Amino acid sequence: MNTPPKKRAFRIGKRKTVQDVVAETAKLYRRTVHGHVDSNDAARQSGILANIRQGMEQSLIELRLTAIEDTILKLAANQNRAPMLLRSLEAKDEREPKAPRKN
Repeated sequence: MNTPPKKRAFRIGKRKTVQDVVAETAKLYRRTVHGHVDSNDAARQSGILANIRQGMEQSLIELRLTAIEDTILKLAANQNRAPMLLRSLEAKDEREPKAPRKN
């Protein structure tokens, strides 16, 4: 009985940054081109890596937005007034409706 040689499994370490995920995707591509990874497995793994990358990018954007919002609130607290964004919404609520024009 001749069985085909078993392809060596590989281990992926922790991916902490988007650059780590991109580098792992590039390694996966190179391993696939050289025949170390089956193309079906590579397609599935690259899809997973793409989802991980997208999730990381979205969480980074959320963190940056949170930092911007915190900065706006701190600046507003130092000036003893509502932040500009909130103030513009309050102004819209306080406006009185215009009376209809008479000809």
